[in-house]
Parts: sequence; C-alpha cells; structure tokens
Amino acid sequence: MAIMRVSRSASVIALCAVAWLPACATTTAENEIRKLEARASYEAGVKSIAEGRISLGLASLRQAVEIEPSNPIYHNAVGAVLLNIGRVQDAEAEFQKAVDADPAGAAGYFYLGYTVYKIAEPKRPFHPEKRRAAELFAKAYDLDPGFRPVWAGRR
Repeated sequence: MAIMRVSRSASVIALCAVAWLPACATTTAENEIRKLEARASYEAGVKSIAEGRISLGLASLRQAVEIEPSNPIYHNAVGAVLLNIGRVQDAEAEFQKAVDADPAGAAGYFYLGYTVYKIAEPKRPFHPEKRRAAELFAKAYDLDPGFRPVWAGRR
C-alpha cells in the first residue's frame, strides 16, 4: 500500500476548500432566495398596478429594487410608474440606475432618452437635453434595433 505524502500547504488549502464550500453553497442558496423574493415583489407590484393600486404597486416594485438593485428590469418598472404619475425627475434617476445596472441593455437607454426628452420638451427647440435624448435613443437602437417599448402596439 502506497502512502501519499501531502505537503503542509496542500493540507491547509484542502482544509480551507472543505470549510469554504458549505459557505459558498449557502451564499448561492441565499442569493437564489433573494432573487425569488425580488421577483415575487416585482410580480405583486405589476399586479397591483394593473388593478389600479398604484401606490401599493410602486411600493412593491421599490421593494424588488431594494432586494436586487442590480436588476435593470426592476429599475425600469419603477421608472415607468414614476413617469406615469408625473414624477419625471425621479423617473429619470431610476432609468439611469437601469442603464448603470445593464449598460448593454437597450430598454434603459430608450426609457432614459424618452424621459430626458419629456423634461426638455417644453424648452426651446434646440435645447441641449434634446440632443442628449437623441443620443440615448440612438444608443438604444445601436444595442437592439428591434427594441420596442412596453407601450408599443397599444392604442
């Protein structure tokens, strides 16, 4: 029977790996649970808004953002509600968070561009913010030429 000699550093590494794996699994499980909680809050928010309970829906959507701040879908949803209730500056900030969370996503750029345009709309025809809005629309198109906003197709 061969006896295997293991160096002290290899033993320490193996021991650390064995001790670390359960923590890694727990962290992964906890992350999945948090994602499910965020998704449940998001879905509750969407349902409440569809039922006309805007305040409750917005609170649920904000909870989803709080649980999973790196999810741009949740930021875009909060921004859309804020935009619809006339809180345009707050919507702009939320759409910017969506862009920051997903710089490769067309939706955040489109909605941010739309909001920037709505803020600049009553101002003079060649206001610099209108140029910024156009740049954001162009960025959204570059990222996804087929992107359609949630209100597309509604009449």
